Amino acid sequence: MATVDKKLLKRLKLLYVEDDANVRNELSNLLSNFFEIVYTADDGKSGLELYKEKQNDIDVIIADINMPNLTGIEMLEEIRVFDKNIPVIFATAYSDNEFLIEAIKLKVFEYIIKPIDIRKLMIVLSDLATVLYNDFLLKQQNKELKKYKDILYSNNIVVRTNKNMKISFVNDLFCEITGFDKKELIGKELSVLKSKDTDSKVYKKLYNSVLNNKQFSGQLKNITKEGSYYIASTNVISTLNDAGEVTGCLIIQKDETKEVNKRREVQFSLIKDKSEIFIKSKENNAEL
Repeated sequence: MATVDKKLLKRLKLLYVEDDANVRNELSNLLSNFFEIVYTADDGKSGLELYKEKQNDIDVIIADINMPNLTGIEMLEEIRVFDKNIPVIFATAYSDNEFLIEAIKLKVFEYIIKPIDIRKLMIVLSDLATVLYNDFLLKQQNKELKKYKDILYSNNIVVRTNKNMKISFVNDLFCEITGFDKKELIGKELSVLKSKDTDSKVYKKLYNSVLNNKQFSGQLKNITKEGSYYIASTNVISTLNDAGEVTGCLIIQKDETKEVNKRREVQFSLIKDKSEIFIKSKENNAEL
């Protein structure tokens, strides 16, 4: 028998639908050694009812095609009404093109000719287990990415642009800090946010970095709707499509307005103190 990853198969629960009791008992006993749980049904109708009952607890279906009450094809047609993705393997004594066409339409993962070659079946099941495990990992990664995205968006100003550097998205924190409504800015050139105190060369450098897929980092002074400003530590990265072409950019900003103003106040106070000391020193020297 082909080598199979038993750990991957043990993660899965199987529904096996077969009207021949001897075949069903023999194969289900064998599959029980590999799968966590093996549910069985003796025809298409009972298979459909069992799947409706245990839908969230079944990962794979193996079914005969030629069965009473409902054929395997008819059972799967009913299942596909409410579940488009459950992988199904058909076992059939036929190789009729009509069955194959229907199987393709119903997105059948694989079909196996009876009498079932156990070696081939286990290879198919092993391949399917790998596919399902990779799908599981991808879903987990997407969940993690969503968590990171939510944290990022809630604690930072986020702006996205298209490849023409026109704003395509701003997050809630951006609107809260700047006073702008999202609709006011979507489609506008990114540079409309530039404060008059900011050198135009800074934005030219930012644009060139994006178009050349290079990261831009720096401190930007941008305007608010009321005509004031905010100062932000800014990181900009290019966004790419599947072909590696630049589609725009993602801008992450940390509002540092209060911190910058505090530093300026401290610096101003120090300068003022030094000036006063210098003046007093000159007065003292004059008296001497």
